[in-house]
Amino acid sequence: FVEYKNKEIKDPFEIIKIPLNEWKGKEELILKKHMKSIEFFKEYHDIIIDQVCERIEPMEYKQGQVIMNKGDKADFMIIIYSGLAGIYFNTVA
Repeated sequence: FVEYKNKEIKDPFEIIKIPLNEWKGKEELILKKHMKSIEFFKEYHDIIIDQVCERIEPMEYKQGQVIMNKGDKADFMIIIYSGLAGIYFNTVA
């Protein structure tokens, strides 16, 4: 569980509602809980989850901000903690 505002939060879907600016001191636990709630990572052993969490750099993006462009080097993984992201292509007809 994660303690937040003097409450114990056990549900990963409640944990992900904690704003990034309020993670101070809880980062590792929040990340581990969130990772376990992601279908892709559910079957991974805790040691693997720990190793992934050690490499995570929380980032915040504004609505409409471009995260990456077509052709950019894909040397990272994006895990959405809260919000939505889209993939858009400009095509010439």
